Amino acid sequence: MRAGIPLAGASDAPVVPPSPWVGIAAARARQTAAGATLGAAERLGARAALRLFTTGAAFALGADRLGTLAPGGPADLVVVEPDPLRAPPDEVADARVRLTLVAGERVWPT
Repeated sequence: MRAGIPLAGASDAPVVPPSPWVGIAAARARQTAAGATLGAAERLGARAALRLFTTGAAFALGADRLGTLAPGGPADLVVVEPDPLRAPPDEVADARVRLTLVAGERVWPT
């Protein structure tokens, strides 16, 4: 990341849950299931971890218009609880989607 190389987040499903929230929490905490920290200096901040699964993932797909909210963009978004930018990593791992918009239209819950 310091070199400016875009990174994308992903999961190792079906070995682990496919949830992006689990991946975001893992990138922030860098802890094993037993609680041991792995490479504390490699922990990501909340915004950097979220970018792995938004703009980073869109870049990896070659779909640069995705992963952001910008004028003229597709207006696809989710509202989650708790706030992944403010909650501690262990709470982010259990985040739940409360609202989904696709092209600015509510698609979930219907």
